[in-house]
Amino acid sequence: MKPIYMGAAWAMLTLCLLLPGKGQAATSDRYHTDQAEVSLLSSSPSVVPGQALAIGFQQRLAPGWHSYWINPGETGAPTQLEWTLPHGTTAGPLQWPMPSRFLIGPVVNHGYEGDVTLLTDMTVPQQLPIGGTWTVSVHARWLVCQEQCIPQQATLSLSLPVGPSAPNTPVPTAIQEARRQLPRPLTSTALQDVGGGKLKIGRASCRERV
Repeated sequence: MKPIYMGAAWAMLTLCLLLPGKGQAATSDRYHTDQAEVSLLSSSPSVVPGQALAIGFQQRLAPGWHSYWINPGETGAPTQLEWTLPHGTTAGPLQWPMPSRFLIGPVVNHGYEGDVTLLTDMTVPQQLPIGGTWTVSVHARWLVCQEQCIPQQATLSLSLPVGPSAPNTPVPTAIQEARRQLPRPLTSTALQDVGGGKLKIGRASCRERV
C-alpha cells in the first residue's frame, strides 16, 4: 500500500517567539493544522555561555493520526529537521524516542501517536555576551497519516536570554519523558533464536525479550 498525499502544496508558516515568564518552560509559538500542532521547547528558560541544553521539536497529533520514526517501516517518511544555528553553536544528532507499531493490512509502520518530542542537544558558544539573546530556528517537514497521508511543514524560531548562570528551574516534563523513552544499548549478553520465520532477541541474564 502506498501513502496517498493530500493537499496541493506544502503549507509553511514562520512562527515568532513568545518569551516565557518566570518559572515557565521556554517554547516557541505553535503551528496548527487539523492533524498536528508543533512547537519548539527548551530544557532551560535561558542559556549560559558554553552551556549544553536540549531543544525539543514537539508534535501533538490529533486522535487517529500518526507520524513516523527514523525507520518508518514499509511506507511513510521520517520527520526532517533543518536547523539554523547562531554562530558558534553546535548541534548533535536528532534523538528519537521509541516508536509504536502500526498495522494497516499487511503493512507494518513505526511511528508516534498522541504527543512526541524529538530531541537535539546543543552547545552554545563560550563567547556569548551576557544580557544578549540566543535564537535558534528550524525548518521542519513531517508526514501525518491515517488511511491517507498528508505532508506538512513549518518554520519555528525560539529565542532565549543569555544569563551569567543556569536558572534553578525544572526541565519541562515533555523533555524528561522524551529522554526516558530513548532507546538504550543492551548492557548484558544477548540471546537470539530463529524459528517459524521469526527472529527473537533477548537478554541472557533473565531471558527477557526486547
